[in-house]
Amino acid sequence: MSSRTLLTPFVLCLLAASAPAARGEGEQARDGQGLLAEAAGFDAALEGRHGFGIYMGGTKNLGTATLEVRRAEAPATYAVTARMTMTMGPNRRAGVDELLLDERLALISSHSTEEETRGDKTVKKTTTTRRDGDAWVREVVEDGGAPTTKRISARTPQYWDVPIFVLFLRKADLSRSGDWLLHGTRWDDEPRAMDIRLQVAPARTKVTHRGREVEVTEVRIERVGKDASIFRVDAQGRVLSLAPEGAPVIMLAGTDEEIGADVAPATAAGEPGVETPTLGVRVYLEVLMKARDVDALDTVMDWPAIFEAMSKENEEIAAIGAEGLRSVFKQQFSQTPSPFGKEELELALGMAEVELNGEDAATVTIPGAEDNPFRLRRGPRGWRLVAIPH
Repeated sequence: MSSRTLLTPFVLCLLAASAPAARGEGEQARDGQGLLAEAAGFDAALEGRHGFGIYMGGTKNLGTATLEVRRAEAPATYAVTARMTMTMGPNRRAGVDELLLDERLALISSHSTEEETRGDKTVKKTTTTRRDGDAWVREVVEDGGAPTTKRISARTPQYWDVPIFVLFLRKADLSRSGDWLLHGTRWDDEPRAMDIRLQVAPARTKVTHRGREVEVTEVRIERVGKDASIFRVDAQGRVLSLAPEGAPVIMLAGTDEEIGADVAPATAAGEPGVETPTLGVRVYLEVLMKARDVDALDTVMDWPAIFEAMSKENEEIAAIGAEGLRSVFKQQFSQTPSPFGKEELELALGMAEVELNGEDAATVTIPGAEDNPFRLRRGPRGWRLVAIPH
């Protein structure tokens, strides 16, 4: 039995975390505005402040993003102020967007100011977007220079900014699963129309948000040809998290105090204390990357259960028994060079999804390997791995 038999899937899982997962063609998309009830003017449920922390790897706070929603003067219905600050080492980005939306949350106009510092260089930029008849016009001014103006014909309602998506999902009827289509604009060198595809999951799933188990509906929003993100929405329509596919950054909703602070690893993993599903996976992978002694596997592996799961698919494993499998694992982990480093490990674990199935069972899924998760069971000695990707 070669080391490749056991080790290859983990390398693939970690590599997959840094690239968007492939998506097949879905059903014929319906008009996304059909997710909204009949427009009835300003909805007071959207009014107020919505806050998110921005996190690297799910735990390290990089900054905050907030939305403040209020009633607008006609012809607009909603006025939205979106603020964002984010710092990564010597680089800092801060911006304020002012948006006016109609009663169906489509864009009427926007004005943004942005300041980005990279090392010792700071760039300031303002962007104004507005409708002009049957066209949209965008004007950009960088560092006080001459304005650059772009124009595109577009009669369809426009949806393209994250603040709009957060409010749209608050009002959307997410019991209507499937594919839905909105429209926007890609402001490239040559502006062009852009489809906004919403894929609403058919059923709610249980996740842990800031230490609380909640049921959410997952909505994948793809700005076709540009990017895609996963939004998790609770039963009240509140976006609890959004995570760009293929990136180690996630935004988590919270109180003003929460969004500016790190998330404790145990809380992020979904269980109180140190015995968590994610910790079990972490120990396993840290042994693989030589950060822990190979005997640490005995603290997280349910060897009889692992043997039972793997022996059904591999005659070589079936022939050596559970104790033999334990010896093979330890021998291979000792002799094989580390296939990845700490940065890749933290990236994978930061993007991992933990699903609790009752009180004593859980799965930990690394993005890009959704069909091949780690499975764990909790017993008297804490969480143990009972099935691993293979």
